[in-house]
Amino acid sequence: MATKKKKSTVMEMPGTIGGAKIVLPKNQPSGGWPKISQGTHLTVKTFEDGTTELIWDDDQLLKEVTEAVASYDSK
Repeated sequence: MATKKKKSTVMEMPGTIGGAKIVLPKNQPSGGWPKISQGTHLTVKTFEDGTTELIWDDDQLLKEVTEAVASYDSK
């Protein structure tokens, strides 16, 4: 049985924390909205009407803060 391979586009997000990349399906045009900026612990979606949605990765944020505190304490 043959399966259809899904096509996608990979967008690099320069200037974001961790150099995030977003994979978007090619067959679903978004018209450029929402604009998505993704970092290691925070994703920001900006919609055409100017509203924004913040999506936090709490586990990753806690890990980064713990590493920063440990790094500071070791100096």
